[in-house]
Amino acid sequence: MKKSVTILLLVMIVLLVGCNSEKVVPNEVSSTNKVEEEIKEKVQVDLAIVEEYDQMKGLKFHGSTNLPSDMKLVLDISNKNGFTYQSTVIVQNGMFSSEWFEEKPGDYEVLVTSPTPKEQSEVVKETIGEEDELLFGEHVSSDSNENNIKALIPVSYHEKEEQPFKYDPSTAENTQDSTARSVDEDAVYQYIMQEFDVITNYGENYVSEVHDPIVVEKASKHFGMTVSEVDKIFMDKAMQLP
Repeated sequence: MKKSVTILLLVMIVLLVGCNSEKVVPNEVSSTNKVEEEIKEKVQVDLAIVEEYDQMKGLKFHGSTNLPSDMKLVLDISNKNGFTYQSTVIVQNGMFSSEWFEEKPGDYEVLVTSPTPKEQSEVVKETIGEEDELLFGEHVSSDSNENNIKALIPVSYHEKEEQPFKYDPSTAENTQDSTARSVDEDAVYQYIMQEFDVITNYGENYVSEVHDPIVVEKASKHFGMTVSEVDKIFMDKAMQLP
């Protein structure tokens, strides 16, 4: 009889321990998930800004960044001649642009700031944090227990007088299959390279993410071709260079 009671007690103890362990495991998993959710990757902010000048439209600023899409930024643009202009922009796929305004290209300063985190969308705050605490780097300023974008970026663009484009056959590549290529392809390539020189001040201000789409689009309009056709011609010609 004593043995039966002892065995029964042991079974009850095992069952109680088993029940308690089942309750503890989910709590442990839940707390582990919370820790994983709290550990988010920080973002070292990158910013680059260039000018685009069009004789008909005026001046425009383009920027590239690793900040998330839909993030709001404010650009305060100024120069030594007393010109000031403020533009609110939205980052889209790592790019943002100001409006066009009637000014000549030259030396400007662009102060890039971000509104308070409360003005950013929930999607943006998932990347930058509720108080921008996930942002760091030389373009980030800490103020009032919040991190904010604050970067003063000098931008230079020395105006170059654009000459009407003329195809120069002497610069065409002298290869065995050169006769198979149309003169238009050589002209497209030369036009693109000329536009790169103009818009980047001979490569001094070149940012591929900003300037490549601008130049390819201008070439497509100039020659009445699609962007993909122009891009293919440019890439094919570039691959043939020694």
